[in-house]
Amino acid sequence: MKAVVLVSGGLDSATTLAIARSQNLECHALSVDYGQRHRAELDAAAKVANSLGAIQHRVIRVDMSGIGGSALTDANLAVPESPQTGIPITYVPARNTVMLSLALGWAEVLGADQIWIGVNAVDYSGYPDCRPEFVKEFERLANLATKAGVEGEPFRLHAPLQDLTKADIARNAIDLARALGVPTPKVAILSAIETVTSRIPSTIDAAALCKMADRGQIEGGLLDGPLGFDNAINREAAAVKHIASDVAGDADILLVPDLEAGNMLAKSLTFFAGADAAGVVLGARVPIMLTSRADSMRARMASCAVAMLYANARLVPADVLGSDR
Repeated sequence: MKAVVLVSGGLDSATTLAIARSQNLECHALSVDYGQRHRAELDAAAKVANSLGAIQHRVIRVDMSGIGGSALTDANLAVPESPQTGIPITYVPARNTVMLSLALGWAEVLGADQIWIGVNAVDYSGYPDCRPEFVKEFERLANLATKAGVEGEPFRLHAPLQDLTKADIARNAIDLARALGVPTPKVAILSAIETVTSRIPSTIDAAALCKMADRGQIEGGLLDGPLGFDNAINREAAAVKHIASDVAGDADILLVPDLEAGNMLAKSLTFFAGADAAGVVLGARVPIMLTSRADSMRARMASCAVAMLYANARLVPADVLGSDR
């Protein structure tokens, strides 16, 4: 079966392509040169498409800088350095509509019945064209507006990262830690404070995840949160705040509130603390190694090692995971 996969050069689209490839699809990668200021994206997209085994990689130019209205296409608009409320200035008007339309046209020419896009749960909190409603309605449009659709050969629009929740992330992280030899991983769910308050949504998320674990909806690990970063990794800090917990001060897994916090934490550990990072994406049929262009050879080798350990662990019966192997 054939699929057209939109590839931007970023982590989400690379993961989406890898997931599509793991389903034995004949993937045709499409990138759009829409006048983005960060031209390295297109170079990265070509490398991603080649390394993940796309049949071909095509770049189509549609200059949206003439429309303006976005910091990603207009050099006169600054890219914000801190989180913004509402729809951010990095929103490019109608970008995903345009890119999906191009993907749809190419898919019809190729005889492909699937289109894949890497929008995710974090994106649709701020970008209107990343919402599940948009994806659903574009699929409906695709089957109303094309020859293939009206002749009974419908298209499917896949956004595999869109419904990934923190509970799924916790489960994947627990599975990875057990594969690395931690029998019962301790999961610290991070926030800015240790008490639950409606003013900080990540504290509510933490409380909900702990309740899910209590009810057996997240298995294999010990969860606690919300916890501040200091309380999660330092017993003395936890003791000062009188936090009695098997997780506080001894966490194996740090579950961050969002993508931005995770990115900053990982890079701080790498560049301030001299840590080596292993980039592995879980959730597909096989682990996907993804590294940064700035990663050292040691970090790249670590990614390979972690992916191999995880893949091997999936061949071992669940009841022996965590035992000596």
